[in-house]
Amino acid sequence: MMRRWMQYQHDRRDGGRQLTFVCGVSPSLLHRVGFTLIELLVVIAIIAILAAILFPVFSQARAKAYQAQCLSNQKQSGLAMLQYLQDYDETFPASVHQGVCPFWQEFAVNPFVRFSHVTLPYHRNRQFWDCPAAKLKWLIIHRACTVGCSGAAVFHPSPAWSEHYRTGWWHWTPDWNNTYISIAWNMDGLLSSGGRNLATIVEPATYVMFADGAHPEANSSVGRIAFADWCGVECAPMSGGGWQGVPPNFLQDDGWLTRATRHSQGSNITWVDGHSKWMRWNALYAWWRQTLGRNGLWSVAPWR
Repeated sequence: MMRRWMQYQHDRRDGGRQLTFVCGVSPSLLHRVGFTLIELLVVIAIIAILAAILFPVFSQARAKAYQAQCLSNQKQSGLAMLQYLQDYDETFPASVHQGVCPFWQEFAVNPFVRFSHVTLPYHRNRQFWDCPAAKLKWLIIHRACTVGCSGAAVFHPSPAWSEHYRTGWWHWTPDWNNTYISIAWNMDGLLSSGGRNLATIVEPATYVMFADGAHPEANSSVGRIAFADWCGVECAPMSGGGWQGVPPNFLQDDGWLTRATRHSQGSNITWVDGHSKWMRWNALYAWWRQTLGRNGLWSVAPWR
């Protein structure tokens, strides 16, 4: 007992670990002040393994959250569009075709028939037309309304272009300046005939109203919806033809498919009856084949 008390007094004078010694800790451990290199390496290795396991899980969770948010936004826009139809004799907006230019070019300078504009009084949220997961989207820059069939209006958006140029000369009202659009509507199926009446659509639950898409006003083909983050029309200027940067075996290229699609190799779609859901790109193509002529989508090839 006396020996322990003497050691305690000695440790107090030297500033040592007197309490640990008194509690019965071996004296050989009193001089250890840190971890060994091996212990540090083991801890780092364990942290690295846990990070490798958890980071992909976090990434997938974030992607699913974006997908759910995008689907919810589309659902709200679909309900707003149905409210618009109730107020306007169940007729979609119509763009007057004067015959000076092709229909889609005349539509390009008429912002007041776009779904994004006509639904704004009902949900008052421009962000509903921008998917948080979109890798390819349009930045809207207000431009003066131009008349004519030449210039940038003859081009469609391409992934190779900067976001500032992808707006082309398509006219938008000033209140949309510096906003993004990455949800596209079925212009050809619902507007090109002078504004479709809801009663003329035999199967509204299988007729596309709008969906994920790189071209905000031309989601009229199965390829533009399936590959929402790559294809505006053909992902190249119309005069160029062909797709830019697409591998020959792209239907089997999992990396390219992940890059070109928006949500886990699929897209969110809203139908004319107002319901919304996600579809994988190959399921979307199979559905298109089964409902060809009734779904409001045209295509000259399954991937376009």
